[in-house]
Order: sequence, then structure tokens, then C-alpha cells
Amino acid sequence: MIIRSALLTPARLAILEIVRDKPKLCNADISDVYNSTPPNTHNILRVLLRNKLVDEAHGENDSKRVLYSVTKRGREILKKSNDGKD
Repeated sequence: MIIRSALLTPARLAILEIVRDKPKLCNADISDVYNSTPPNTHNILRVLLRNKLVDEAHGENDSKRVLYSVTKRGREILKKSNDGKD
């Protein structure tokens, strides 16, 4: 139920967990961890952004580099989805 309400597919959930576990990664780094292509990862991140599950910020040293972190809502969704698996 929780996953459906946030429009989380298994791929979106996996990306959300990666961003939670390794905050401040860029798209290319997340793609490497997820073993996906950067365009595919970018599309997943766009959906997570639209659903307010992740935030993006520009890097301090490189303003072109976009870094992702999980929002409070994203953490709540992850907690609820993990509670359902126990």
C-alpha cells in the first residue's frame, strides 16, 4: 500500500534507498551503484523529485553537479515500506 501511494516501483525504491544510504551523490554515481545508465537513473530521479521524495542541490565546488538527498517524506516512505517487510 505504501509503495503504491508514492508511485514507487522496485527501481524507484532501490534508487531512493541508494540516495538514503549514500547522500549527496550525483546522477552518474547513483547510476554506478545501481548498475544502470545515467539517462535511466535521471528519469527515475525526476519521478522521485516530482513526488517530493528526494531533493537536489548543486555542488559547492561545481555548480553544474547536481547532488541528491532524501527528503523527510522520502525517509517516512522508506521506513513504512521497510516496516511492511518485517
